Amino acid sequence: MKHKKTNEYVVILVLDFFLAGLFLMYSHLAIIYALMALTFIAVTIHPLRRWIAAGFDFITGLIGKIISGATLTVFYYGFMTPLAFIKKIVGKPSASFKMNKDTASWYVKTSKDFNKEEFEKLW
Repeated sequence: MKHKKTNEYVVILVLDFFLAGLFLMYSHLAIIYALMALTFIAVTIHPLRRWIAAGFDFITGLIGKIISGATLTVFYYGFMTPLAFIKKIVGKPSASFKMNKDTASWYVKTSKDFNKEEFEKLW
């Protein structure tokens, strides 16, 4: 999948809102200074703005990979594995896998001959 170019101004705006939210929670003056410095860098210095956006893309991509893997792991081991154990203990096979009583196999043999007329009008 080809990586789409990130709008650098949107990244700076997101970081500004994040810093403003931190200031509202903690009311520390250094957060406002960081907010003003980040905004000044974004407006005036283009190469630094690109580096900030690239770093933000890297960090968010890394967090996305970690969280998606953790979510799938929790789903598998927290939901699917106990469900499989419960079905194994109960001993009931699912409805789609009914064993043929005549044979000792789960395979269902079908002996249907197909002809041309069956494929002409499907619906």
